[in-house]
Amino acid sequence: MGQRKEIGWLNFLKGIAIMAVVFDHMHKFLYQSEYLWSLSFYSVTLFTFVAGITSCLSMEKRMRLDCYDLAYTWKRLKKILIPYAVATAFYVFAKNQFFDFKTYLEALVTFSGAAPFYFIVYFVQLIVAAPLLFLVIYKIKRKSLHVLFLIGTAVFSGLCLKFTYIIKTWGGGQYLLGSTYFLIFVLGIYCWKNRNVLKRPKINLYFLIVGLVGISAFLVFNLLQYKKLTNPPGLLIMLYTFCIFACVFSGYYFLEKKAKNWKIRPAKYIEKIGHYSMDIFLYHLLLIMIFKKVGAVLHFDKNIIYAVAVYIIAIGLPIITRIIYTKIYQWLFNKETIMTVLVKNKS
Repeated sequence: MGQRKEIGWLNFLKGIAIMAVVFDHMHKFLYQSEYLWSLSFYSVTLFTFVAGITSCLSMEKRMRLDCYDLAYTWKRLKKILIPYAVATAFYVFAKNQFFDFKTYLEALVTFSGAAPFYFIVYFVQLIVAAPLLFLVIYKIKRKSLHVLFLIGTAVFSGLCLKFTYIIKTWGGGQYLLGSTYFLIFVLGIYCWKNRNVLKRPKINLYFLIVGLVGISAFLVFNLLQYKKLTNPPGLLIMLYTFCIFACVFSGYYFLEKKAKNWKIRPAKYIEKIGHYSMDIFLYHLLLIMIFKKVGAVLHFDKNIIYAVAVYIIAIGLPIITRIIYTKIYQWLFNKETIMTVLVKNKS
């Protein structure tokens, strides 16, 4: 039960983040309002923050703690890079209506298959850096040194923005370690390290109040109008994201307490979306592109019901596809299935 709760709130956060990513990319299709668009500016920052949390959880369970674990890092990289390579092939084919291997390799290496793939550029760097960050943070004992480490991380993130350039892409992907996304990722590690403090009822309540007040201030004073500060995130977007996190985190535990005697857990549907967040991230824009073209042909492109349906499909279809793929893969490589086939062949 405890393990389910730990994974539950993380998947819930990922679900909220990926739904906001898709909402962001539905701008000018599902809605026209710049103000509505600005409400989703926290999406990638929250996604990166949660990535720091989940990385820390994973490293606590699976990584060697006496040195940098290269095998662990490579295993994590494969889980990102192989699906990314497959998704890039689909985007290249969809854009050109045929598959050209040279174009595919160029898109693969430059991360230009789709606009959101800038995230992959800095995310793989964070995965490589994560074990080292984990070892350093967990070996520091004095609080004053932790404060100095965080200040150093913030300064380093700023220097990356000013003095580094990795690749021609968009947003944080252009800079070493994603610039300020690096700071967000490190804060995610600290969040997991201090998670038990955040779960205390009083702290949880304060967290919720601060989050609600913070979000209200952003909305009332329209502080999200400064779009140039969104990627990599500036101070305003970071604060907005942490207010969202505070509300979602505290709200999740409040909802879970209320839902103890309910037949249905409302949070489980968003948790499911969060569980498949990487699949949604990789393919949602492809689906939006395809259904935009279909909508234009059928003259549904300005139909709000059609746009809502596309939003649901962009989230739901990657989940369904992954579930079907997993079932087929498990059946094909199941030991009992293989033995049955071998026995039939022999007889």
